[in-house]
Amino acid sequence: MSHALFKVLLFGSLGIAEKGSGGSITLDHHGLSSRFPVSGTAFIVGSLGLVGVPPFFGFVGRWRLYLAGIEYGGIGLALAMAAATG
Repeated sequence: MSHALFKVLLFGSLGIAEKGSGGSITLDHHGLSSRFPVSGTAFIVGSLGLVGVPPFFGFVGRWRLYLAGIEYGGIGLALAMAAATG
């Protein structure tokens, strides 16, 4: 559910920016978050949620993985997993 929600935020914010700018968004477009601040914020929230940054809902699934890492591999494995996520 969280993956679907954050994907909707990512693609929805991009779609709003494309509609507002009148064409496809490319790497040559700069400053879109200043023209579309709500879409820019939604895109950042969606990105952070997909990565699993706390306190976003995507972190809940990763937290279970971190607990298993601590249980089976110790704190070193959990820290390595957190670093890989970052």
